[in-house]
Amino acid sequence: QKATEALVEQLRAKNRALRQQVEQLTGAPVSEGFESRPGSPARGASGSGGGPEVAAALAELAKTKAALESAQVSSERLKSVFRAQINNFREAVCRLWGYRVDMVERRYTLTPFLAEHRSHNLVFQSEEDGTMNMLETEWCASLTDLIRTYIEEGDSIPAFLAATTLELHRRQQHAS
Repeated sequence: QKATEALVEQLRAKNRALRQQVEQLTGAPVSEGFESRPGSPARGASGSGGGPEVAAALAELAKTKAALESAQVSSERLKSVFRAQINNFREAVCRLWGYRVDMVERRYTLTPFLAEHRSHNLVFQSEEDGTMNMLETEWCASLTDLIRTYIEEGDSIPAFLAATTLELHRRQQHAS
């Protein structure tokens, strides 16, 4: 996104410089919507008013516009591909490990695939030093034994998540 914005700003600056050159060469102001078709004389240019320079400036302007459009198309394609890959990855994580993962900044919300209610989720905060802390949620109150055993005593979030998944599976099996 930032790279595209930087490229757009570069192209705009180059466009402004080219407009100034055209105005200096032709002696006529160039409007924002000014465009010239290849092979046609520049608007506002007199027959003797620096024709080759204006043509070169207009050709450079056309190249710049084409490069901008190409960069925008390329950026949109990349965004689309990344979106699809991210969705595929999230789907695979859910199917393989049993949790839907949502991330906002450094906070991860895990919703178990086998959750009994949509509000059953676990929230983890990633700290600057690389540690991961579990934050309190309503659902945590029903998991105190697992939290004590696997997080507080065992210091293992992966073991806690696996045990939680097994507990949810066990509950689902007893309910059916």
